[in-house]
Amino acid sequence: LKKFQIRRLQMLTEKSIFFYCKGVFQNLHWR
Repeated sequence: LKKFQIRRLQMLTEKSIFFYCKGVFQNLHWR
């Protein structure tokens, strides 16, 4: 159960980091 929660948390953080980088890239692109 704990391993699954950690794996899920890792996926969520990777996804948020991806979206964060995507937003930063778009901001730079629009500038």
